[in-house]
Amino acid sequence: MLKVLLGYRCSEEGRSNLFERVLPVGLGYVHAYLRSRGALAVLANFSLMGRSRIREILRAERPDIVGLSTFTFNRRATLDLATLVRRTLPEAKIVLGGPHATHVGAPILAAHPEIDACVIGEGEITLERYASTLAEGSDPGAVPGLLLRGAGGEIRSTGPAEPIADLDALPFPALYPEGYAVDPLAQYPYVVTSRGCPAKCTFCSSPEFWGTGVRFRSARNILDELEHLKARFGLLYVSFRDDIFTLNKTRVIDLCRGMIDRRLGLLWDCQTRVNTIDEERLVWMKRAGAMILQYGIESGSQPILDRLGKGQTLAQIERAAALTRKVGLVLSVYLIAGVPGETEREVGETEEMIRRIRPHDGIVTPLAVFPGTSLWDEYRSRAGTDEGFWEEVGRDGVFVRPERFTEDAILRLSAALEQAAVESSYRREDYARHREVTGGCAVTDLMEGEALECAGDPAGAEALYLDLARREPWNAWPRLRLGRLAQASDRPAEAEEHFRAACEIVPASVEAGRLRAKALRALGRVSEAGAIEAAIGPARPPAPKPRRGAASARGFQSYPLTPSPEGRDAPG
Repeated sequence: MLKVLLGYRCSEEGRSNLFERVLPVGLGYVHAYLRSRGALAVLANFSLMGRSRIREILRAERPDIVGLSTFTFNRRATLDLATLVRRTLPEAKIVLGGPHATHVGAPILAAHPEIDACVIGEGEITLERYASTLAEGSDPGAVPGLLLRGAGGEIRSTGPAEPIADLDALPFPALYPEGYAVDPLAQYPYVVTSRGCPAKCTFCSSPEFWGTGVRFRSARNILDELEHLKARFGLLYVSFRDDIFTLNKTRVIDLCRGMIDRRLGLLWDCQTRVNTIDEERLVWMKRAGAMILQYGIESGSQPILDRLGKGQTLAQIERAAALTRKVGLVLSVYLIAGVPGETEREVGETEEMIRRIRPHDGIVTPLAVFPGTSLWDEYRSRAGTDEGFWEEVGRDGVFVRPERFTEDAILRLSAALEQAAVESSYRREDYARHREVTGGCAVTDLMEGEALECAGDPAGAEALYLDLARREPWNAWPRLRLGRLAQASDRPAEAEEHFRAACEIVPASVEAGRLRAKALRALGRVSEAGAIEAAIGPARPPAPKPRRGAASARGFQSYPLTPSPEGRDAPG
């Protein structure tokens, strides 16, 4: 049986960005699938490792196959890593997968003899068959979904692989968390529940990668994963990273009902489109713990929206924003600047739209070209180039309009978002109206409580949290909030009581354990605190958590940040 090492390395610039440093979700799925099939597989996040440490791991594991996850934004780092692998393990097969390898695999193979193959599209079944075929001594040319280099150096395609129809059959990445530099608290809050996107946005490669037909995981399968994340790792906040999380209304409501029935007590966010929501969906989502909705709005100019292939109208944007605020969720928006044909007038229309819809939070990015998009096809035709361009260009992303106009537009829209955030915060009367729409709701209580804390009314916040803790004794969030309030007012005994309750609700919660240990030390119970800290292990970067709706347009204050600063690559 052959051993497979699956690795990832972020870009040099991304080393300072927690959200680019984590492993792509897709790589976790491939690893879990290989392990579930009995394959020898190991996962490695090389993002923060030096070359000597990487060589140590390669020599210790001595894999027969090294699979590397490749996006446009990390392609240079990945190719450098492949060279290091080849020098360290001359006999190993090196396989690239991911969006960049899918869309420009042939030029990669042509320019980099150290690469043996590229997986096209989703990689679970394809890579497992590739490894099994090599182990048998057979020709991998019979395995669909590959680009291969033949003995004579020729590049050949094995044809497309069939999309995986039953996503429920795939094991969760978190079932196999072992690996080098794999931090479950940073890694597993990101959950993908579907594959495919029917939209036709010109700048997005997701439909080309996953297909335009959408395949869904069942609500029960997702709920099982969420229960595992909470029980095994103590996670209390997750981020659904589907392209359009709310696309299937029945599934969304079934999932939300299940989260309520199973008393998960999770908070979460998702990203979606303005034409795939309604009040019923939003109400169920908030009751089930949703805090933040991120919409790909892009522009307040209808001609620019049409130019981007958004398939949405300004009326739909305003309706979605109004419903989101009516239900009481944090309204986050993606915006794009530097679109061909965009002028000062269109930027002004987007500023005016921001004032009308009143988002709490947002980010503006320049329009960038990625392989696998219709924007790239247009750019390639106009520039008279081909996929080999990505071997020649010296930067990670290619902006459509790298000029002063785009920089100024980003600054203007960022300022508008910052101003909107100040003026758009929910007030006491808003929370009262939210309760009229959703009824008693943990998210409303937590959001209003945090707003009261910020307004200098900890007593009011404490009353809300105490009532929530009484109504939902299975929910750790009010206990964590109450513990922090007690800690801040120098009441360590009360703080310890609340943190102990949170630990009893979610025994695996590292955060609750650390907070309790701190409270115990304040009480002089040092040995108890030390025992908890020893069981938890060394401090780690914090997992994603919700924030109040205050925003900075420099980047999402809601979580998680988008992995690539250049634009939107296909999902991991």
